[in-house]
Amino acid sequence: MRRGSPFSSVLSTTLTVGIAVLITGVVVAATSTPPRRSAHTATTTTTVPYAASSIGLYACLNNAALTSVSTTPVTCSKGRLVSWSEIHQASTTGATGPRGLPGSEGSSGADGVAGAEGRAGTPGAVGATGAVGATGPRGATGAVGATGAPGRDGSPVACILVTLCNWGTNYRDASYGFNNPLGVAVDGNHVWITNAYGNSVTELNASDGSLVRVLSDASYAFNAPLSITFDGTHLWVANTLANSITEFNAVDGSLVRVIADAANSFQNPLSTAFDGSHLWVVNAGGNSVTELNTSDGSLVRVVEGAPYNFSTPFHLAFDGSHLWVTNAGSNALVELSASDGSLVQTITDASYGLHSGVGDVTFDGTHLWLANEASNSVTEINTIDGSLVRVLSNATDGFDHPVGVAFDGRHLWVTDAASNALTEINANDGSLMQIVSGENYGFSNPKGIAFDGSHLWVTNAKSSTVTEVFAH
Repeated sequence: MRRGSPFSSVLSTTLTVGIAVLITGVVVAATSTPPRRSAHTATTTTTVPYAASSIGLYACLNNAALTSVSTTPVTCSKGRLVSWSEIHQASTTGATGPRGLPGSEGSSGADGVAGAEGRAGTPGAVGATGAVGATGPRGATGAVGATGAPGRDGSPVACILVTLCNWGTNYRDASYGFNNPLGVAVDGNHVWITNAYGNSVTELNASDGSLVRVLSDASYAFNAPLSITFDGTHLWVANTLANSITEFNAVDGSLVRVIADAANSFQNPLSTAFDGSHLWVVNAGGNSVTELNTSDGSLVRVVEGAPYNFSTPFHLAFDGSHLWVTNAGSNALVELSASDGSLVQTITDASYGLHSGVGDVTFDGTHLWLANEASNSVTEINTIDGSLVRVLSNATDGFDHPVGVAFDGRHLWVTDAASNALTEINANDGSLMQIVSGENYGFSNPKGIAFDGSHLWVTNAKSSTVTEVFAH
């Protein structure tokens, strides 16, 4: 082959790639060395140094093929010596080597900043109502309220008859079951009447006097029922001859219970009063007072003996913190603490004119009023300290065996059993307003009386009738 032929270009490229890939992977350029001539084609031993690199390279070429490459001097057994000057400049970049092993995992980056707060979720469902807690202790008595506006003029005014329920000997509707009616109570919408001889209780509509029902089933155990009291939900009736108390529902008249346990010491129970949580019962035959829990009818206590010294206790009233008990046998007035039944005082002073007999007692928000049936008078007492306010006599007010008393918010109304009349008194100063009587009213031994917010209801024991009178 001739020197300087195109073969030299091909050889240069081939050699460059081979060197770059097989030996060092480093791109280098060869130094120019003049070729050495050979006079024949026989085997020639030639040493070719590669001085352009710190690493020496030697090569032999035989018929355009590279036969050997070495970093130490070699002897070419075949082919010819190739001059470094025939090798052209190597390419700048060799072929891509194999992929290396993956490096170790880098350390975790710093935490990013907190994201914005998410929107509120939808409200959950309302939970079930919890159980009712136990009844708290009785609170202290509130302060006395401000004095009310002046009452109406004291001159007599005509009392307007609204309804005369003539259910008796001469004016009677047998369906009402009136038979010696005595006790009367109002529950807001209805009027309840006890029939002492009929052993029953009659319910009327307060709006029109129509009959609602008559309770007379033997299960109620009514026996000479004299008094009746409403506690906001139930009615309580004292059965004088059965020594028991009957409780029934005001909504439908259904029986709740009959209390006749000997532990309650019921002996001829006559009157009852409600203090907001407990029922108080006077026992005329036992000279005692019984306190019951209205939630379940259980006994709280029996108050009797010294120092109370009850003597045929007949009626009682609650003033917001104390109980006041009349005593027909001793004409004394006994004041008890409603919180624990302890004795507060006993009033026996003759100046009070206490001859209650079977007369009733009521509270007007400030003062206590007692009907003295045996002395034809009415006594007014300050409940703060029990001091006497005044005694009203029949000489000026026409009392004739006063029995029942009721307060309508401004005036006091007194039933006069002997004169078949109704006396109205100004509660502010005790002055007489009027005396209501006459055949049109049908009063006949009037005894029980109650106020329903606008009307008065009067029981007529003798004629077994009930009279309704407009109060204002």
